[in-house]
Amino acid sequence: MMIILAFMYGTMAGSFFNMLVYRVKKGIHLFKPVRSFCDNCGATINPVDLIPVLGWLIRRGRSRCCGQPIKPLYPVIELTTGVFFALTMVLIKGGV
Repeated sequence: MMIILAFMYGTMAGSFFNMLVYRVKKGIHLFKPVRSFCDNCGATINPVDLIPVLGWLIRRGRSRCCGQPIKPLYPVIELTTGVFFALTMVLIKGGV
């Protein structure tokens, strides 16, 4: 159970890392606007679509507001971070 929680927290951290890198790279204030927005059209993203990895899979890699493709790099970073968190938990606990 703890490993699953570590994975979930890791995917959330990966999502946060995606946001940080995107905003710093574009020169956008880190916490203004407060809500996440579409890279393509600028529309505010629904909370359901922000669920790490699942939001991307449910929308089949496309934006809900404009239908443009969303880079697969975003869920890859979320998954990778989730796996690292889960592996760290396994190493800390000494196995599964």
